[in-house]
Amino acid sequence: MWTGVHTVVSLPVAFVVNLILARVLGAADYGRLALLTAILEVAGVVVGLGVATAVLQFGAKAHARGDRDAVRALLSKSQGFRLLWAAPLVTAVVVLVADAPVGLLIAALVFGVWLPAATSGGPACLALENKTDRGAQVAMVTNLFLQTAVVITVVTLATADAVWLVRLVVGGVSAAATLIFVSRDYRRAVLAPRLPLRFPPGFWMFALPTGASAIIGTLVASRTEVFFLDRLATAEQVGIFALAYGLSTHLFAPVQTLMNPLIPAISGLREVDAPAIGRALSRSLRVTSTVAGLMVASALPALALLLPVLYGAEFREASGMFLALGAAGGLAVLSSPMRIFVLSRLRAGSLLWVDVAALVVAVAVMLLTIPTLGAWGAVLAKVASSATQLILVSAVELRGGTLGFGATFRAAAPSLIACVALVVGWCAGVLIDAHPLIGASVGGLLGLAVFLGGLRATRAGLTDTDVALVLTTLPSSLTRMAGPVVRSCAWSREPASGGA
Repeated sequence: MWTGVHTVVSLPVAFVVNLILARVLGAADYGRLALLTAILEVAGVVVGLGVATAVLQFGAKAHARGDRDAVRALLSKSQGFRLLWAAPLVTAVVVLVADAPVGLLIAALVFGVWLPAATSGGPACLALENKTDRGAQVAMVTNLFLQTAVVITVVTLATADAVWLVRLVVGGVSAAATLIFVSRDYRRAVLAPRLPLRFPPGFWMFALPTGASAIIGTLVASRTEVFFLDRLATAEQVGIFALAYGLSTHLFAPVQTLMNPLIPAISGLREVDAPAIGRALSRSLRVTSTVAGLMVASALPALALLLPVLYGAEFREASGMFLALGAAGGLAVLSSPMRIFVLSRLRAGSLLWVDVAALVVAVAVMLLTIPTLGAWGAVLAKVASSATQLILVSAVELRGGTLGFGATFRAAAPSLIACVALVVGWCAGVLIDAHPLIGASVGGLLGLAVFLGGLRATRAGLTDTDVALVLTTLPSSLTRMAGPVVRSCAWSREPASGGA
């Protein structure tokens, strides 16, 4: 529930702040901000070496079987790794690429690099203890501070580098704030770093390929196409693509926020109740595809039609890109639960090869298309790599025998129905010769109607059991409002689960 509240509160604020950034900075400087963000994102994953993911997997299994001593040792050693290895390297990256006042740079290094390096075990502890509600509350409050600071910075300094460093500072404080809600023994372990030696057996065998996969996966899944656009196209094209991609990620944030609590939950479930994994995967796919389908069918056509009005003529080309990236993202978001279930089996090597294949496809498409198509070449690369990733990770999970092909396809069907609804809604909105707001309203409502009708006709979407479980997590006031919406996405029969 709190993850949902955080999303509902934070997304509109982030949308408005993003609009202000695009208006004030313009396409070229907005592209610079995207480039800096991508550089730090990739650097963080590179120096992390998969340790954070390994801590979650090994820590969740130890916590589930009640071995708190093993969890504490894992937390202390991982903190030592961040302070001795990760923080110095990230510091070097920030100093090399940032162009901002010295005072702001120093604050960014202290609060945005070293403070989270010393306290970043906090979010991991909340996940291990199933306190992700507290994590969502902290994230919601700090996000409001973050967006306020960003607006003040862009209005007063109006530079991409300053905005980037302010984001870094507030994000670092957020990690430290989570320690307030961590159990006392785990908090002491986080604040007492030890040398990163003698991790549990198999830790590095899992962490290193996971880290390599994370590096490649980040290059595939994030907006790292801006690196190629920066070299092969114009600064304006970088900004246009960054805006379209950023909006598409905002659109699917409600789905993606469900993934972090799922990681330790599935890892612990496999440890203590392996026969339930099939039902868990089926439900995860149904919920993910249904929520993503709602976004694709209704919000995507409406926002695409309004984008030129909101962001100005300079970003007009981003409208079509946003539509294409959003449609592909609605399908690609299904990769997230698939990856989580593969990781729970400690199959990091399989994910590494999936991400390598997706990266090869992305680079090939970018080199072939960006010189002639500009930002549209980056869009095609993102669509092709996301499709490759989804197909291959699904094949890996299907080989594990958790669910058969038919059950998997039925659980993911709402995403396919949403793509049809998107086309219908978009075409209707474009054909209406009226104010863009009217066209967007018609397109969004018609897309939603086609999507819900498609769920009913094909008996896809949520089951009655899914609906009951979702509604029991909400307070009565929210149940009255959310109940009709959730039930409209449901069908009655509980599907069979298990292997082939």
